[in-house]
Amino acid sequence: MRPRKLVLRAAAPAAGRYALSRAWLDDNIYAIRLSGELGPEANARLGKTLLDVVAEGAREIVVELVGITASEPSVVGTLVQTNNVLQARGGGLRLVCSAPELLDLLKLTGLDRVLQVSTLRDEASVPPST
Repeated sequence: MRPRKLVLRAAAPAAGRYALSRAWLDDNIYAIRLSGELGPEANARLGKTLLDVVAEGAREIVVELVGITASEPSVVGTLVQTNNVLQARGGGLRLVCSAPELLDLLKLTGLDRVLQVSTLRDEASVPPST
């Protein structure tokens, strides 16, 4: 059994930057917390992190986007691609996000019906941050 980390902490990002933290919640569920500006650099790191986590055997991934100041549309594509891989393995990706711009983009594109999206951490089984 993988070690269980109950608290995800990410240092507050500097202006124009992002912060990413990650932890196994149990043997099959992994949590990633991303905050700040989701530009090309953040998307590349998120994509690599998601690939690594899938390769490590995660079936469910919870991605929590917190304090998002800007978002590149390719971030959504990265999340959808990962969800497709996980669904093929009998799992899926859950997204926790309260950023109105990103929620609007998901609704406009219909991706809110493809991804499991919640605005509250408890709805997606993400541990509390401190």
